[in-house]
Amino acid sequence: MTGLDVLKAVRDLPAPPEVIFLSAVDEVKTAVEAMKLGAFDYVQKPCNFDELEALLRSAGEKRRLRGEVSLLRDVVSRRSPPPLTCNSPEMKELMRVIQKCARSNSTVLIQGETGTGKELVAHEIYAQSHRKRKTFIPVNCGALQEHLLESELFGHEKGAFTGASVTRPGLFEVAEGGTIFLDEIGEMHPNTQVKLLRVLQSGEVRRVGGNRVTHVDVRVVASTNKDLPKETEQGKFREDLFYRLSVLAIRVPPLRERKSEIPYLLDYFLKQACSRLKTEPKEVSDGALNALMKHDWPGNVRELENMVEVAVVLSEGPGIGVSDLPPELLIPGRAAGRAGAPRSLEQVETEHLLRMLKMNEGNKRKTARDLGIDTKTLYNKLKKLKAASE
Repeated sequence: MTGLDVLKAVRDLPAPPEVIFLSAVDEVKTAVEAMKLGAFDYVQKPCNFDELEALLRSAGEKRRLRGEVSLLRDVVSRRSPPPLTCNSPEMKELMRVIQKCARSNSTVLIQGETGTGKELVAHEIYAQSHRKRKTFIPVNCGALQEHLLESELFGHEKGAFTGASVTRPGLFEVAEGGTIFLDEIGEMHPNTQVKLLRVLQSGEVRRVGGNRVTHVDVRVVASTNKDLPKETEQGKFREDLFYRLSVLAIRVPPLRERKSEIPYLLDYFLKQACSRLKTEPKEVSDGALNALMKHDWPGNVRELENMVEVAVVLSEGPGIGVSDLPPELLIPGRAAGRAGAPRSLEQVETEHLLRMLKMNEGNKRKTARDLGIDTKTLYNKLKKLKAASE
């Protein structure tokens, strides 16, 4: 690859670095093209090292500021998490258990179906603990490949593997004195399970490719939607790690076991969706609420949140009626969002359309442009969706 090819490639990375282009070629055309592609600067060889150092510092400062702006935007745009309501006996008991767990330093295993709010429980344990002034770091164990997760958790030394150009501390070191939340730990590779067990037993971390051992003081809270005892029987999860993690165990009840929470969650999600989509406040009719209370909610709180989003988008006027609800909520025995249920091409297209509309905060003109269709076609599709739910 040429230098310009490399510049084009790194430009498309999720977090592209600042690039200083050094070349022995004294050609204005190349310099202009490099700058157009986003290079921070173009320096001709041989270069003055004092000037290069100043450039590096400026590029680093720009990178830092860009990161801060990105973080601020993320904080501003991030949804507030749904509250852990306590309007049912099940949730009151859960909060009592959370308070007990928060007083301890022991590891906690949170078990529950997908969408029940396991991360909220983990954060509540952290917020009520004596570690609340330190770091809380959530890690999705199912989102990273084995070697990437290992590097994220334990860090790596320079040259430990291809791409390890610098030494990097792991999240266990970064979270010193705080809490690490290992979400979906049932997805963790057996090799990484062995290394995690060693950390839990000894409190010591060794970076990938390194020999030095670092002692860490970090509390581990883990969660899973899997039946870990069954996974251990089948050899998919280490039994010794399971017992080490489940010193304190919490079960988060599914929404169908605490339906008295639905009106409170519904009110919360409705206000959030109307604010985010910049629509007038809406209320749910008694008929619609009755239908929601009868639904089994296999997708739990997350399914309820998504349903509210769809209803706000499709409804007209200040009210949300039965006709504004997804059809699956109105057909007995039909469960929306059930894991493994096959979806038609039309369903996938509909989900994508509504997701784009949500991302664009209800702006139909921009959504149509992003989808590559005209506004009239988008309105027709939304009209068809509304008619199908009536």
